[in-house]
Amino acid sequence: MAEFMLEYKLYLLAILHFAIGAAAGIVAWRKGYSLTRWLLFGAVGGTVALVTALWIKPSSSS
Repeated sequence: MAEFMLEYKLYLLAILHFAIGAAAGIVAWRKGYSLTRWLLFGAVGGTVALVTALWIKPSSSS
């Protein structure tokens, strides 16, 4: 039973990590950056990618 709970928590953390990464991609895309590049960065970086996407300024090449 303990093994199941550990596995459940790991899946939950992975899903949350990728959801935060997807949010980072959407935020950056709305600011004029590449959605694909930011989705990949978000999948790897998670929370760090979201904070970075919120911090960057909108792209001037729109």
